[in-house]
Parts: sequence; C-alpha cells; structure tokens
Amino acid sequence: MELLLFSLFCSIVSAFVPLIVRFTINYVHRVSAHEVLLQNEAFSIKKEMDGISIVDEFAKHAKLQRKLIKIKDELKKLASARLSTSMKQKFLFTYVMHGVMGLLLVCIAWLYRSVPVIVFPPEKLWPLTDVISWPTGVPGGVSIAVWIFVTNRVSRALAAYVTKRFFTDARKGTSLMPGLGNLGKLSAIIQNAANEVH
Repeated sequence: MELLLFSLFCSIVSAFVPLIVRFTINYVHRVSAHEVLLQNEAFSIKKEMDGISIVDEFAKHAKLQRKLIKIKDELKKLASARLSTSMKQKFLFTYVMHGVMGLLLVCIAWLYRSVPVIVFPPEKLWPLTDVISWPTGVPGGVSIAVWIFVTNRVSRALAAYVTKRFFTDARKGTSLMPGLGNLGKLSAIIQNAANEVH
C-alpha cells in the first residue's frame, strides 16, 4: 500500500512541477520594500505635479517631472533584473525537478518491477490481466510500471485542467497569476487605494 501511495504522490508532484515552481519563484522574487518605497514616492510626486500649474510654476513642475522620470527608470531596471533572474530560475528549477522526479519514478519502477502494487481477483481484469500485471507475472496484480503510467497520465490531465481552469483567462489565453511584471502594477494599485483611504 505504501508503494501505491508513494508512487501516486510522485506522479502528482511531477505533473504539478510547473505550478509549484511558478508559485515558489514568484514568492521569492516578489516586489521588494525598496521598490514599494519608490512607487509610493512616484505616486506622491505625480500627485504633487497634478496640483501645480505648469504655466505658473514651470520650473518646479519640470524639476518634479525629471525626478519622476528618474524614479520610473530605476523601477524599470529593478523590475527587469527581477524578471530576468526569475525566468532563469524558473527554467532551471522546472527542468531539474522534472529530471529528479522522472529519475525517481524510473528507479521505483525498476526496483519494484516484480512486486504488484495492488492485487485484484484475476477475473475482474480478465481481458487485460496479463498486460496489467506485466512484468510481475502475478495474476490480477497491477504492476508498478502500469500504475506509474496510469497515474502519470491522470495527474498530467488533472494538472492541465487545473492550470486551464484556475490560472488562465479563457477569453485572452493569458495567465491570471500575477506575473513578475504585473507585481509592480498590483503593488501600485494596492498602495494607491491605501493612500486614498487615508
């Protein structure tokens, strides 16, 4: 029974590797406190600029505009660096985890090739008894190779459904998860709403 559950767990984790990596990397590379401060500063400068008449106080308006442009450039550099690093890490960790999980499943299949995962009465699996029990040779037994194949197929179908259903916008075909580029916008929206409340 432990073999059945462990191989099922490995198949599910293997199928959900892209989502696991995406959540983990997005959490690690979230917007820094420094970026939030810069966004708040940019928002306050923009608010101050809106209150200044460009005709009456052109010099002050131009000075604030230069300061705002400088802050926006720094925010773009920080976001670009974060995006670059996160994309490299997503790529690396996704393939490493797929490799490790695949190797683990192959090792399990090899080490337990003669042990059935579960045994049914042979007549219940009648037309496929020999295929399902291969290579164990136990009549009515489900081999680890067949079990891993079936759980991998089902897990991947489930992962595709979950990703499509919960993490993509069906109308646009885009990801609903806050991407690294959207985190700054999301943070700015939250900060703007908080500032308007106060």
